[in-house]
Amino acid sequence: MGKKKNSTLRYVFKDPKTVILLIVTIALAVVAIFLYATRPSQIDRLSQSYIDTLDNDVIQQNVNTSYDNEYQIDTYSIYGESLKLYHSKANSSDATNGMTVLLKNVETGEELSYTFGSGGEDGIKLGQLPEGLYEVFVYDHYTKKRVYMDHSVHSKSFQTMRRHKKVKTIKLEADKDLFSDAGVNLSENYCFISVMDTIPIVEKIDVMIDPGGNVYDPESDTNDSGDKGNGLSQEDNYELALKIKKKLEKKGLRVKISRKKNEYSSYYGKKSRIGRGYEQEAKVYLSLGLMSDDEIDRPILVVSPYTSGNLANTIAYECEQNNVELYGSDDSDTGLNAGVYYDDLIQNDAGKDTKYEYYPQLRESGAKVTYAGTMDNADLNRRYRNAFGMYGVYVQYANVDDEGSVNYYKNHKAKLAKSIADGIIDYFEIEGEFSESTTESH
Repeated sequence: MGKKKNSTLRYVFKDPKTVILLIVTIALAVVAIFLYATRPSQIDRLSQSYIDTLDNDVIQQNVNTSYDNEYQIDTYSIYGESLKLYHSKANSSDATNGMTVLLKNVETGEELSYTFGSGGEDGIKLGQLPEGLYEVFVYDHYTKKRVYMDHSVHSKSFQTMRRHKKVKTIKLEADKDLFSDAGVNLSENYCFISVMDTIPIVEKIDVMIDPGGNVYDPESDTNDSGDKGNGLSQEDNYELALKIKKKLEKKGLRVKISRKKNEYSSYYGKKSRIGRGYEQEAKVYLSLGLMSDDEIDRPILVVSPYTSGNLANTIAYECEQNNVELYGSDDSDTGLNAGVYYDDLIQNDAGKDTKYEYYPQLRESGAKVTYAGTMDNADLNRRYRNAFGMYGVYVQYANVDDEGSVNYYKNHKAKLAKSIADGIIDYFEIEGEFSESTTESH
């Protein structure tokens, strides 16, 4: 039997076609193994732009180097999960308000459109973008124009909210030399948006919950425990924060509390409750607190006047669905639902409104959208002027001067916690339910 096998092998290797076929098969196997071993891992993708994945021929064939109709922008903002572009400085009356923005996928030609509103969240919904590289256009008086900047920009990578244990990593790129390696030279710093589907970086969170009270004031070097009465205090803020945190984490979100239970912390500086949100790149800054008022007897939601209040409106809707009463009625002038109010603007010595709103948890959490770090006493937040802005909502859930308000909260706190969590989940379109353990990069 042994001699028969050897003779068979000798016969096989004497056949040139068989030898060639064997060599080709082995070569293909080696190449396949090499490609598999050297493919970009999930960790590698965290540091990549989608440009890094494109073949040169795709860039050469699909990227135009110049346009007859162009539109210059000066800056951009990210607030929550929304990207906005500004013709001049970032403000609610910019020339881009009301414009339709068109994103065109470089590879597929697919087009997505968004309308810019006056609110900081009324922009491009980054969490909805399919993976790809997008050219940016605007319609200016019905004329389609290619968006560019007069200076080069390579934004810091932005990680969206967690969805199904994955995130999107976003970069805004504007540089004439962006495709120089592919032999393509742009005539202007045209804007591109890169979208990569990746695993989350564990240090980056989705929601920062801020239990009000226990506020340290660095200017006066004093501590303020906050409003209390009728059996409620800052400890109840913390209890409500934990309830909401638990519900959000069941949906796969990463949530942090802005301070320790008995810690006194300010809203200014890197180690403050606001700073902790920025440093961990939270998308939502949810503040919880009590109030002292002569009239209000039900919970209210306060938002920045530089937003459209859409997140708070969604929370208010969930409150209605869960039979939780809020104070007030719908406001047709502002578009805010019942129970949702804009923060007041601080007045100067002449009694005129300044651009700064009253509550620091809203003013200092929204980066350039809410003028964070620009007020005289907010110099410690200067570093966050151009950071990714957190979508701020301040829930004042009970009036300590009104026994009926306090009792209402005590009887409805579980439903209120559910409504707040459901509102965040619905607004950001988070689906599914997961345990807290996820595969993430450190």
